[in-house]
Amino acid sequence: MRRVVEQYLRHRWLAAAIVAAVTMVSVRGLLLLEYDEDPRNLLRARQAAARDAERMPDGLAMEDFVAVVVLRGDDLLQRQALESMRALVLALQEIEGVAGVDSLFSARRKTRVGTYLLPLVPPLTAGAARFELARREIARHPYVVGRFLSADHRAALLVVHLATKSRELSDLEPTVLRIRRLLNEDAARGVLQATLTGVPVIRMEIIRAMQRDQLVFTFAGTALSILVALLIFRSPAILLTVVAPPLVGVCWVLGALGMAGVKIDMLISIIPPLVMVVGFTAAVHLALE
Repeated sequence: MRRVVEQYLRHRWLAAAIVAAVTMVSVRGLLLLEYDEDPRNLLRARQAAARDAERMPDGLAMEDFVAVVVLRGDDLLQRQALESMRALVLALQEIEGVAGVDSLFSARRKTRVGTYLLPLVPPLTAGAARFELARREIARHPYVVGRFLSADHRAALLVVHLATKSRELSDLEPTVLRIRRLLNEDAARGVLQATLTGVPVIRMEIIRAMQRDQLVFTFAGTALSILVALLIFRSPAILLTVVAPPLVGVCWVLGALGMAGVKIDMLISIIPPLVMVVGFTAAVHLALE
């Protein structure tokens, strides 16, 4: 280590030029840095998990393009609740990027008109007696109860099929945000309580939380390092000496990942704070010596 320091002191301008050049290349790598938008790639990296993924039925892969709306209420088979649910289903079907919605309104009665099976839920113009009959039929329907409606009639599912077949978050997120905006507007009217979930929604939340946490921890760690160094050394020169190397190290590491085409996932996202902690600790020890 002493020889390295001696060589640095003899050729400090050359060393500074090398550090500046590597930092500039790392900054370009930062611009190429991308996030891994599919958390399941962590499992696919394992050979056994990859073989299991290849044997996965095609139907399970469709979950990547299905969002689920969970509706809650005191009694979802009341006429007002059914009418609100129907209005929500129609509004969801009109959203750009939605291919269709499956719900209890997709169920049919045994009554047939020609080749057409009548819907289980009657239209809004139906009388009270017709709605009461539909209520009993819905409660006994094997396709509805346990699938789209809970046994106590306090929860219902709306299965929203997304039109895109791309797993890129940039293609899924706009539609998910439109659905969430509609649910927030519907919840403001206070008829039904709606919760949005499903694989696309969970993926979006994981990636955005990972990006947000990385920014927060990086900036928070930098600010805390500066504060600690300022309290310990009380010198701007030593402060710069202690804080600058860890920041440069984080830049180099992330830049190398970007240049290598490695995407940031949930495991790699812990590297920048770790590099910051290790670099700051080493710099403080060197400064105290």
